[in-house]
Amino acid sequence: MNKRALLIILILNLIPLVKYWSLFSTLTNMQYYENLYANSQYVLGEASPHKIDDNEVYIYAGYTYAKGDDPTLVNFEHTPLAKYFLGFSYFLTGNSVLLNIPMYFLILLLFYILASRFIKNKNIIYALLVLVGTQKLFYLNVSQGMLDLPNLFSTLLFFIILTGKQKNILIKYSLLGISLGIFAGTRYPFPSIILLIVPLIIWAVIKKEFKYLFLSAVGLTVTYFAMYIVYFKNHNLSEWPKFEWYRFIWFAGNRTIPKFLIFQTIFLGKFMGWWNSEWQKIATWNISWPLTFVGSIIATYKNKFTLPNSMILIFTFGLISFYAVASASYDRFLISIIPYWALVLGIGLDNISTKSNIFAEIKSSLKKKNH
Repeated sequence: MNKRALLIILILNLIPLVKYWSLFSTLTNMQYYENLYANSQYVLGEASPHKIDDNEVYIYAGYTYAKGDDPTLVNFEHTPLAKYFLGFSYFLTGNSVLLNIPMYFLILLLFYILASRFIKNKNIIYALLVLVGTQKLFYLNVSQGMLDLPNLFSTLLFFIILTGKQKNILIKYSLLGISLGIFAGTRYPFPSIILLIVPLIIWAVIKKEFKYLFLSAVGLTVTYFAMYIVYFKNHNLSEWPKFEWYRFIWFAGNRTIPKFLIFQTIFLGKFMGWWNSEWQKIATWNISWPLTFVGSIIATYKNKFTLPNSMILIFTFGLISFYAVASASYDRFLISIIPYWALVLGIGLDNISTKSNIFAEIKSSLKKKNH
């Protein structure tokens, strides 16, 4: 870790802290959130006088979880780990989002570490850090009780462990399982977790380490169920499949949301609201979104056909495809993917002066296998 990168990360970390200082320096009024929830659609249904938004319900849910309530009662839809984090932040500091500041620092640090494994030119890495860290989309979410930054943290952690040179193979695959568990705990994981499981399986098969996937499965299972320990104080294990099935049906139920809205968000900075047929403007949008997205597609040509590189490409373009068909529309979904567009773009720029390209490398690799 060089000093220049650390300085850039520290400066970027100051942006949300300074911009939203009044929020971070104020104690969270949990009574307000409790009243908000009690009179919301979660409790009163259509009779509620107002709707509670995701940021508010996650903050209140985190508070109830951290004080020992069943994590399936308030906001059962999403898994509880990120909300526990908000609750612990409240009980430790009196502010539900204050611990987002060190988490954001770790996210930028993990991004730097991952980028350093693929890109030799440090100036490109610094530019990517600035590109990501100056996004309003990111530093605004640091000030909120949302799940997307923890979700990004978990994928960066996963790929750092996957591409790392851990000598102890048992520890590596156990940690990979734990990182998958963290991913599963930040937001409802199905089917998006497949975009991490597939690269893991491919990696294990090519590296001839398939038998160690059992450790990853154990790590994932233990981490996932550890988040629901409180649930099992009042429920039998036999009730668990019923809860998961109910949640799956809730997510997979009839939805009238059109597909491919995410591309309107990326290219236009707005999307057509399916509930009122009016354009919904994205306040955090800037021109770097379509430029980085298109740039990552073009830069794929100059990416390397290596195992680590291929895993990043599978995840990056698999995730945007998932968002497209799963009817994602809001800007917050892009938090999980913009750093990977930037990474793919940076790899391409780093290799732009070389004669090789990914298609030539694939062709060469196929020839070697045939011989």
